[in-house]
Amino acid sequence: RALRVASGLGARVGALASATIGRMLGGMHSTETAFLEAVKAGDLAQVTRHVDDEPSLLDARPAGAPSAALLAVYQGHPEVAEALVERGATVSVFEAAALGLSDVLSALLDEEPAAVDAVNEDGFQPLGLACFFARREAAELLLARGAAVNSASRNAADVMPLHSAVASRSVHLVRTL
Repeated sequence: RALRVASGLGARVGALASATIGRMLGGMHSTETAFLEAVKAGDLAQVTRHVDDEPSLLDARPAGAPSAALLAVYQGHPEVAEALVERGATVSVFEAAALGLSDVLSALLDEEPAAVDAVNEDGFQPLGLACFFARREAAELLLARGAAVNSASRNAADVMPLHSAVASRSVHLVRTL
């Protein structure tokens, strides 16, 4: 089942990200829309220009949508997410897990242990994100802190961390889970 589910996982996550971006762009100011379009496209030069011009964009987050940094990761542009974090974007357990920022993740979990199984705006949990993006150290940290291994995402993807690890082709994480 894991292989069958994981084979379609990338497409489903992409579709969820696109739907999320669509929600984000509706009702936003043109500057925010242009910024998020640049994030989506992975246009690092435009993203940094927008943030330099309007630093508040670092944490632009319409209701019900994940951060711009997380959207960048979802769209396959981790370098954009890293640039946003370097410039001061707020990092939650979700960004930390998806980007593999294990030291940051550890500190966040020290402050709020229950965040180990938190659910983000689009239904994913930190362990699933760490596994999907093959962030081995982050996933191991989450497991050591008691993350639920058999907890499915709370969205249409309905995937568990094992499915995400298979989708990322991380043999180590598959065996660990």
